[in-house]
Amino acid sequence: MYPSKKKINCLTFTDLQHRMSDLWNAILYENFVFSFKNSLEVKSYSNLEEKFSLLSWKFRNEVKKWIHGSVNEISSCEERNINSLHSSIISSLLTCIEEIFLKCNKELEHFFLSARDKDILVQWKSNTELKLQSMRDELKSEAMKTCDCHFDIRRAQFVQERKSDSYREQLQGFVKEFVSTNVEEQMSDESLDKMFAEKWNDWIKMLCFEEIGQEKDILGDVLTNLSHHFKKYSKLFQTVIAQCEPIAMEFCNLDNFPIIYEEDYMPKFSLRRIYYMAQMSMNCMDPMIAIQNFTCEIMLEIKTFLNENKDQDYDKDFIWEICNQIDERIKNFNSGSQPYKLQITYSIKVTVHILRNVIPFFNMMHRQYRKKNDPQHFLEENYKPQLQKLFFGTYSQCMQEKTAADILSTSLEKSILTSLKRDLPRKIAESFTTSHSEFHTKLKLYAKVMEDLGRKRKFEKYVHFINDPNASMESWLKVYVSDYCKILDGNGNSNLVKATNEILRNTVSALVSCVNEVKTSVNTNGISFQIWLQKYHYIAKRIIPLSDTLFNILDFQQLKDIDYFEEMIILGLTNIKKNLYFFFSTWTMKELDNLDEKPHMLIAKNIMGCTKQCPFCKTICTNTIADHAGSSHSAPLHQPQGIAGYRDIDTKRLVLNSCNVDVSGDWRFKCCDTEYEWHSYKEYKTVNDYYASWSISPDTSLEASAYWKWVFCQFSAQFAEYHKAHCPKIPSSWYKITPKEAIKSIKNSCYL
Repeated sequence: MYPSKKKINCLTFTDLQHRMSDLWNAILYENFVFSFKNSLEVKSYSNLEEKFSLLSWKFRNEVKKWIHGSVNEISSCEERNINSLHSSIISSLLTCIEEIFLKCNKELEHFFLSARDKDILVQWKSNTELKLQSMRDELKSEAMKTCDCHFDIRRAQFVQERKSDSYREQLQGFVKEFVSTNVEEQMSDESLDKMFAEKWNDWIKMLCFEEIGQEKDILGDVLTNLSHHFKKYSKLFQTVIAQCEPIAMEFCNLDNFPIIYEEDYMPKFSLRRIYYMAQMSMNCMDPMIAIQNFTCEIMLEIKTFLNENKDQDYDKDFIWEICNQIDERIKNFNSGSQPYKLQITYSIKVTVHILRNVIPFFNMMHRQYRKKNDPQHFLEENYKPQLQKLFFGTYSQCMQEKTAADILSTSLEKSILTSLKRDLPRKIAESFTTSHSEFHTKLKLYAKVMEDLGRKRKFEKYVHFINDPNASMESWLKVYVSDYCKILDGNGNSNLVKATNEILRNTVSALVSCVNEVKTSVNTNGISFQIWLQKYHYIAKRIIPLSDTLFNILDFQQLKDIDYFEEMIILGLTNIKKNLYFFFSTWTMKELDNLDEKPHMLIAKNIMGCTKQCPFCKTICTNTIADHAGSSHSAPLHQPQGIAGYRDIDTKRLVLNSCNVDVSGDWRFKCCDTEYEWHSYKEYKTVNDYYASWSISPDTSLEASAYWKWVFCQFSAQFAEYHKAHCPKIPSSWYKITPKEAIKSIKNSCYL
């Protein structure tokens, strides 16, 4: 019954009773998970997996919190300190990760020593420690990349700020000069507004702005590059260009595909062999579908490339990189196992189609970059409102303190909003996982998704899961998190609103404490306003990202009452909290989806681990580490291979056997991976490296779970039609499985 031949010594009669009872329960519930000797080991391993999942979440969460604090410091650092700060932060990051790792390792060691079933757990101790080390190395790499990216952004900001500083100084001089000669009478706000608008235009005209360069001819660059790239095939290229519709300069569309004809590809083998291959395996699909799928992959790569560079200025080298990416993918396709080879006409069509559709995107990049680096636009967008407040404050001496407080509050509000949007996904993910134990481990998530798929009973959702389990489970996680965010409390507030309110409340409270900390750390009697600001900036930047620009603007103000200014800041923070409470009270999942990070993706990254699929039945690997180098892919139970498209060569019927049964017998298979030569299931590891990376236990007793038997019964005709095969001969016992029994079996297989 069990694959292990190891003898167990010193077994008491009571232990023997427990083992025999567990064995009988395992037989009843088909609970042969990971080829363990009995359900005691299954339960122990399940507890270990849950413990490791909690440690993993704790590890990632602590590193994420540290990075968020460092990002505030990076975005607020001065140019003269950026290099030393870079070295300091990287060093502190590595130290922090190592400290967190040691804490988690110590907690894991305590778990192995104090657990009631520690004698069973010890066999997985070394492997679990290696998994923790692997996660540490992965987090180091990700965190260092994130910090380096923020340092690069900050360095680019210094360049822009240096250009704008001279303009700001001139404008401040204009304000001083004008106010000092025009204070003869008290003016209303309306009159001051009108006067400022007039003087602003005059002052802008007095400034000598640097040229930001001519606009680039992107369409000309594309045509020139394409002509050179397809110089050898100029006639074909000109024919494709002539057939193209006019370019929609304001619309980038990479979702439509170029029309593919039979002339765009040719078979590598004889048509007779291709027909035979198509009949024998689902992997040899219709060439049009295969090429369309391949084209979709190319476009997804180009979309990723564009998204990674969207914040830069357009460069004509981007065209060259896109052409090279397309050529490289086509080269790999033609040298692969596909029975068809793409022709030069396909290459020309796809390259032209993609480049003509990215021209509007490049135009948008170029316009945004020019706009962002235009000094006049920068002053209009970022400095004019602040200078207007300064104009009013300087004009009315009695309002100086309040004006300065309003300016600082405006900057604080933007920083608080930025900080809140950054922290919100992590807060929701943390609250969700805390209140939902079924999402602590990968197996629990798998069981939950299978249960909901069984209740929905929609074939297309099963196909989505079988073809892309990672995307399917992420979409289900998104639904679960969305439902959680919509839950209302007794006051009618949703979990989403409560999360934003909690973050906002804590942030504002911390900023108010900063004001009190400055007051207690320095003697406010007789100190300059500049010293007060420097001290507040130094303390507050640990909580939210603060720019130096605002403090440069306020340097020349001669405030008389710093105590009153502190009161105005606290009042401003109170108003900010009220305004943002109202702002976020109307938030829905639509706004949450627009954030850079998504709560369901944070949860998925923590628990999904490896999602590689069995080469026979497409069941997913259950390892919780994405790149578990040194250990094989495995799964507790495999699905009937017919679900993935395997069929009997003579009857064309989809097969019912699980992989465990086939690798234990004298069965054979063939597919494109074996070059359509017969291959023994027992020797499946010799097919290629991917097959060798899987560990499939040979056991004739390990049939597919009752759940997948029930699924096969429900959709046997649809699976046959989808895979272009015949319906399998399903045993009558399978049809007796009820939905309730099916869901219970999948929970039992995950030990829930």
